[in-house]
Amino acid sequence: MMVFDHTEPVYWDKEDLKKEMFRVFDICNGCRLCDNLCPSFNKLFRRIEEEDDRLTAVKSLDNPVAFLTDRDYEEVTDLCYQCKLCYPKCPYTPPHDYLLDFPRLLTRAQAIRVREKGISFRDKLLSDPDRAGSIGSKFPRLMNWLNSNALSRAIM
Repeated sequence: MMVFDHTEPVYWDKEDLKKEMFRVFDICNGCRLCDNLCPSFNKLFRRIEEEDDRLTAVKSLDNPVAFLTDRDYEEVTDLCYQCKLCYPKCPYTPPHDYLLDFPRLLTRAQAIRVREKGISFRDKLLSDPDRAGSIGSKFPRLMNWLNSNALSRAIM
């Protein structure tokens, strides 16, 4: 069931979100018109293929989408930058009976995560480039060193 009204209690229900993400990811896996559009789909389909290969090796007919982890769901969500290129390409967006809206679903997933865990330092920093630039311009040598250092880049 597609729920995108943040005033509805079910919008914030994590279990309902997971069911909807499973439904949408399963439909997307069967279609794949969006495969080359963004890193989010690339990650999703590669993980599904890994699980499918693993299941094939043990001769299982299980749905590979069922074996995606919470971490997989988070990574797919993180990789979506809301360009919405998938929406006009998708044959299952409203008014189709499947009512699929991938970008809004991932916005919902991000909203639930922020409500539960808050905004990460990285996201706070990246969401305010003016502030990051003004701080960085005060310490150019330090910033250049941090940007070239593998450990600091991994932390960012």
